[in-house]
Amino acid sequence: RPVFRGELALALVAVFNSFMVVLLLHSGFGISTVSSVPYTLSRLVPALSLGTWNYLFQSALVVSLMVVRHSFGVVLMLRSGSGISAISSVPYAFSELFPRVSMGTWTYIFQGVLVLSLMVLRKRFVPEYLFSFVVGFFFGIMIDFHELWISWLPQTLPLRVLYFCISYLVICFGIALSNRCRMPIIPTDLFPRELTLIFHLPYRTVKTTFDLLCLLFTA
Repeated sequence: RPVFRGELALALVAVFNSFMVVLLLHSGFGISTVSSVPYTLSRLVPALSLGTWNYLFQSALVVSLMVVRHSFGVVLMLRSGSGISAISSVPYAFSELFPRVSMGTWTYIFQGVLVLSLMVLRKRFVPEYLFSFVVGFFFGIMIDFHELWISWLPQTLPLRVLYFCISYLVICFGIALSNRCRMPIIPTDLFPRELTLIFHLPYRTVKTTFDLLCLLFTA
């Protein structure tokens, strides 16, 4: 039997699904639950089409899931007792030195400094960087949220090993996904990616150097 693979299968699914959404709407019997949000927005702001609102809505969902998952991985790794990611070591160190300010707050302060540094290097105002800072702001809030419940998890040795494995995979996958997508990403992931474009250096070199500098700064 014929088997469709990769991008072709994805394209067929997208075409068929969008066709069924519009057909259901044209039937007068309503619309699917997920599509009801972009449909409502398209009625409120008709300047943008249903397709555009659907894209924006799905993008917002992806970014939200990315922020929730990545912040979860950072806090879970910290709970495992095996350390913390190199980038998050800077706000963590400041939260230990100044405990009156939470780690989440120090996180978006640090990210704000990174965004400002990129604009200085670019020598111009870049609106996309501000969207990245907004994502980073909510990332800091989610770190404080995850700390509230992850701090109650037991810390037996087998569970700590499990926490480390889960958090390591979550963080690695989150960084890879952030670098591949074209949506606003967390400033700590944006910073090395933009430096590769500014200085025309390999991403691996910039990322490794940036991580080492963060570790040296907090040593």
